[in-house]
Amino acid sequence: MPMKTRITDVRHNAETGCFEANVTLMDGLDSFTYEVALPAPIWTEVDVIKAELAAKARAQHLPSGCALTRRRVERAMPNRTRDVATDILLSQPNYLEQILGRRAA
Repeated sequence: MPMKTRITDVRHNAETGCFEANVTLMDGLDSFTYEVALPAPIWTEVDVIKAELAAKARAQHLPSGCALTRRRVERAMPNRTRDVATDILLSQPNYLEQILGRRAA
């Protein structure tokens, strides 16, 4: 299965003369994001910039030169069937009654 590529936050840094971007490579359930810089003038074709940024990220992704920046792992959220506020109000001792200075009957 080929890796999918997502390029975000593309900007041209006039000081360095580079296009800079975050490139995310998605391999199955894993995603790897790399910060990539491409020296090129501002008038460079968009397709050329995209291809070069993706190629630089894939080169960083190789095990010999891996410079992993971020990794997102999907986790299942716990199943919450009750409201937390209701649990607090119904807990013993009744904290609301204690705050108001009353005794629970």
